[in-house]
Amino acid sequence: MSEIKNKKSLNVVQIICIIVAAFFMLVQMFSWGKLFGRLPLSTLMRFIPGLLGRSTMVLVPMVFGAVYSKKKVHPTEAIRFWIMAVVTLVLLYLANFIKRPGSFNMWKLWGVFFPVLTSTSVLLAGLIFSMLAQPYIYELQHRITVKQNLLLLSALTLVGFATNAGTMIFNYSIYGIYLILYFAWGMFLANVKIPKKVFGWTIGAGIVSFFVMFIGVPGFNGVYWYQRLSGRSGVYSWNPRFLSNVTSPFLFLMVLAAFLIFRKVIVSFSAKEMHFFIPVVIFMDAPVIGGFVRSFCFTGSAGFNKFLMIVIMTLVAFVLSYLYEKYLFKIKPVKNAITFFNKHDNLAQIVEDLWGKFTAWVVENRVRLLTWGWFYILSFASFLIESDNLRIQITTATDINAVIFLLGTRFFAIILTAIFLDAMFAIFYFITTRYWTSTVLVSVITIGWLSPTRLS
Repeated sequence: MSEIKNKKSLNVVQIICIIVAAFFMLVQMFSWGKLFGRLPLSTLMRFIPGLLGRSTMVLVPMVFGAVYSKKKVHPTEAIRFWIMAVVTLVLLYLANFIKRPGSFNMWKLWGVFFPVLTSTSVLLAGLIFSMLAQPYIYELQHRITVKQNLLLLSALTLVGFATNAGTMIFNYSIYGIYLILYFAWGMFLANVKIPKKVFGWTIGAGIVSFFVMFIGVPGFNGVYWYQRLSGRSGVYSWNPRFLSNVTSPFLFLMVLAAFLIFRKVIVSFSAKEMHFFIPVVIFMDAPVIGGFVRSFCFTGSAGFNKFLMIVIMTLVAFVLSYLYEKYLFKIKPVKNAITFFNKHDNLAQIVEDLWGKFTAWVVENRVRLLTWGWFYILSFASFLIESDNLRIQITTATDINAVIFLLGTRFFAIILTAIFLDAMFAIFYFITTRYWTSTVLVSVITIGWLSPTRLS
């Protein structure tokens, strides 16, 4: 396997490829189903936007795998991805709030700071998982032969499709683990010699696979709805788009053909260029992005407005990428975090050290944590007491358990109330300098406030 030296500056071909790739990714910020449905062969064309989205889900990990195939990558790189994603989400949600204040939802804040846990972007989660797995994939691929690598990856691709029959829907972060397979394909293909004959057959197979999906997906969709309407199958009986599912060998062959065509350009990129695609992935997948980009209306043409927003978001991604590389990782908290992770050789050591620091922090701050817990209970009681025998009326004919309702719909309101009680505690503690006195005062005032509310 050969190593490819990184270039200090990009050439024209590389720049064009990056811009085109960003454009096709950001196209997915919008819904194009209706537009394609009005084109000739609309029955076939309306499935193209979905095919583009699923192709992106396969191609992007392959590109990252190819770029990061040159040497073992430290787990810190995954942390960099996460930090860039969080900062991008913070800026995006802030801009969305300024532009559309009525769309603000406290629940969405979870997605800003915990993009993987909340499935903000399955593709981002897949890239983070892949970077964590990269050292182990690197070792395995260098331990076995090229033929063994090819057979193993091919077998995993076929088994992945066969064991889920194309029904896997990539809408939760856990499915990002599957994208590690395509990341491994990228690592393998970047460093293996492709004979011209194999290259030609692969391109041909990719073209055939495209037409199989182009014709087969609408065809199976028609069969599916015929069976549904005639009562011969249920909603979840099978997936009519299994041919173009992310796990589909046909989709993989089509993407593989595109990858091989641009392989020389792809392997010439460095980690710096891949960092640019993190904001692009966020812009493509963020839950608020659809409403945000549609809220801008520059001209009377909807199509031209979409084009302008794609160009603008591409430029924003370039600016953010530049600022991240130049300034973000020099900010002291971020720099300290990166330094901490760099001190460890692998993910297991990082988890072990983090757990030790977390438990030590809990022990050190146990009084404060217990105080916060008590204020949360008081806050929860302030909402719960308004229920009728622990039931809350949803409609005239339906009620629900108050505890479940409050935890499910008023979680952040309860937290904000707890923060208010903690602020009140801080004021009393500043005046009295007595912990228990301050805690009792806050508790008595809260309970005293709740009693008249309940009586009324």
